[in-house]
Amino acid sequence: MNKSKKKPQDDIRALLTELDTAYRRGHEAYQQFVESIQGCEPRRKAEEWMVYTASNIETYGDQEALVYLRSRGHECKEEIEELVSDWKRAARERIEECAKGISVHVLEPGETKREGGMPLAKASDVNSVSPFLLHNFWGGRDEQELSVDATMLRTVEWCDIGGFDEWWERLARVTMHDVIQGGIDPVPGSFWLFSMSRSNYAIELMGRALDRVLEAIELPLHDEPYPWRVLRDWNTSGERAYCSVDHLPYASAIVFANLRLRSDQCNKSLVHQAAQAILKAQDEDGAWRCWADAKQPSVEPSAMCVHALALAQPRGWQRAAARAAEWLWSRQERSGCWVDRSSPDPVYLSVLVLDALDLVEDRQGVTYAGRAQKRDRRVAGAERRFKVALSFPGELRTLVEPIAQILGQELGRERVFYDRFHEAELARPNLDVYLQSIYHDESEIIAVFFCSDYTRKEWCGLEWRAVRDLIKKRQDADMMLFRTDSSAVPGIFSIDGYIDATDRASVQLARLILSRLSMSETQDPTSGRT
Repeated sequence: MNKSKKKPQDDIRALLTELDTAYRRGHEAYQQFVESIQGCEPRRKAEEWMVYTASNIETYGDQEALVYLRSRGHECKEEIEELVSDWKRAARERIEECAKGISVHVLEPGETKREGGMPLAKASDVNSVSPFLLHNFWGGRDEQELSVDATMLRTVEWCDIGGFDEWWERLARVTMHDVIQGGIDPVPGSFWLFSMSRSNYAIELMGRALDRVLEAIELPLHDEPYPWRVLRDWNTSGERAYCSVDHLPYASAIVFANLRLRSDQCNKSLVHQAAQAILKAQDEDGAWRCWADAKQPSVEPSAMCVHALALAQPRGWQRAAARAAEWLWSRQERSGCWVDRSSPDPVYLSVLVLDALDLVEDRQGVTYAGRAQKRDRRVAGAERRFKVALSFPGELRTLVEPIAQILGQELGRERVFYDRFHEAELARPNLDVYLQSIYHDESEIIAVFFCSDYTRKEWCGLEWRAVRDLIKKRQDADMMLFRTDSSAVPGIFSIDGYIDATDRASVQLARLILSRLSMSETQDPTSGRT
């Protein structure tokens, strides 16, 4: 009896049927969700849409929903754990694919083979492998091209995801190389820079590259007076013509990136001119168009203009932003999100809009720390980068270094701020400002080791200013004081408790720090830890 063989077409049909069934189920579930939120007020509807999206992430761009929820105080523990697992699986698959080599189709005998493979250990060294061979484990659709890298870095920051640093370091290096070697296409470059400038981690990781992009887009084109005045291709009556038109997202990116990247060292004259151009271009209904002469206003340019005005705060900005907020609310979809024909995916766009609306209403918790509204990381429940930061003069290094080694073994070196654990990171200009930020904002416990030389040392003095500010703000529970002699220290009084480190072994002192850290985590009811 002849048994019919299963044809490849049958497998394809079965797969397509399975995909179609999954799509239909997902579509039905989404429609049911949309119906369930009808009757909710607009902001609640938007929040519910973010919760639904974060629970049903389909693309890397959808992670913006997690970023939004985390910035508004949601824990999202299960969603983050699932996301980290997905990232690990995707990264592992990319590395294994790289180790196998590139698929090459050979005409004769019509087969596919692998070329250029490498040992798995070498492929696993992400920083040493070209991105042409080892592709990024993330990606997006065409409309996400200018925002998906920023989304990844924003997700790392807000969801406190570790274990992928080599991928981000390579991204920063490749970005700098592309900026120097390849140049910048100003209009798409302005969108990319705007999205990257909304990531604190991106600014920390690749600030120099972002500043180079900003310098490039600040240069006017074709002898125009302003860089955002761009030569646009027109096709009228079948004849091609060109004219110079203001591009409002471009102007917004110049304002926003200047104030995010350079703060007080920004190009004040150019920022002022761009802000005035934005105010002048606003429609009567409160919206903005992408191009000043476009037929219809758009959601993304309007949200970008609000971001720029909220940071620059030119005269009359609040009235203009309030009108824009009314228009943006009027454009909300029935599902609670925002869409725009020429903009990125609705998740990125909706987070951008909600941030803009919260800037107008002066609400706390936008997804970045701006000049006009900084996110204070030293608040109850905020996850900080370092568990412990050590402050000491060089004369006490022989005492402190063994303590740092023990803490590093227990907590991980990346969670302990000890200068020799982070030498590459500290080789930077404006180190004084950077150090104060680490001690003041990024550390759960600050262990200060005093001796007669402490306050006379330049770097210790800078660190001590951050500690004294915390004392002033009644956040002294975040500090742990150690004395190695009886010398007086400005700001410390006889009633202040300290540990006498003169006759204690380093291992004992390290155990005391770990014990204090454990007490701090247990007693903080808002930290989400037990």
